[in-house]
Amino acid sequence: MLAYAPAVQAVPADPSCTSSYTYDFVFWTWTPSGDDANGIRAPIKLRRDGELCTNTSNYAFNASWIGIYQQPGTGNNLAQIGVEHDFANGVGHWCRFWAVGTGFPAHDYYCADADDTQIYFKIEVTGSPPVYAIYDCGTAGNFGPPCTLKDSSQGTFAEPIGTGTSEVDYSCVNSGDVPVIRMMGQGSDRVWFGNSSWNIDGKDSNGWAQRSWTFNSPFCTMDYQGATSTDGLRTWDARNTS
Repeated sequence: MLAYAPAVQAVPADPSCTSSYTYDFVFWTWTPSGDDANGIRAPIKLRRDGELCTNTSNYAFNASWIGIYQQPGTGNNLAQIGVEHDFANGVGHWCRFWAVGTGFPAHDYYCADADDTQIYFKIEVTGSPPVYAIYDCGTAGNFGPPCTLKDSSQGTFAEPIGTGTSEVDYSCVNSGDVPVIRMMGQGSDRVWFGNSSWNIDGKDSNGWAQRSWTFNSPFCTMDYQGATSTDGLRTWDARNTS
């Protein structure tokens, strides 16, 4: 997920990374019963006030995105779009991005959104042969038209699952290290998938609808939390109180 695009703003006052490299992701999944995941859409809130840690050799990142990916054991393909916070040449930036295949490289394409901007993203099966069309529908408050097609190169794959994911590196830390990373929101300022007008929706053969989402936090289970509500999904860092 690390993406290196031209720097767009001043270096933030971020702490040094700890000696322990860790990676984590929290995610929700929707697995259609007897049908394929043919689409996913949601507004995602960009948070510009989360810290990253940095050192001379490695840079932290945080990405929040929606996607369609292949069930584990079936393959390693995905189509994704969302927002990310990382460093380029030592300078922090916040960008929209998309990716296909295994997720590398990630393609940054717009790095000027204000804090708490909600961007409307959509991925949908289209065409013959079918592909995953990845759309940015902007900030107007709906899923178009108009929407901007960012990519349609990823062919459909077997057993696709819908997901809303936040992922980080230098996240949780081992005993003895100070947990300086504060990237994934706090209780009062969470990462949002969805809002009061639009939930995070999945598309199957019957069309778009709200779905039942399963939450997973594989690694830093005490640090990163998630919750569902009537207006979507949230993630936050339980250590962050300011």
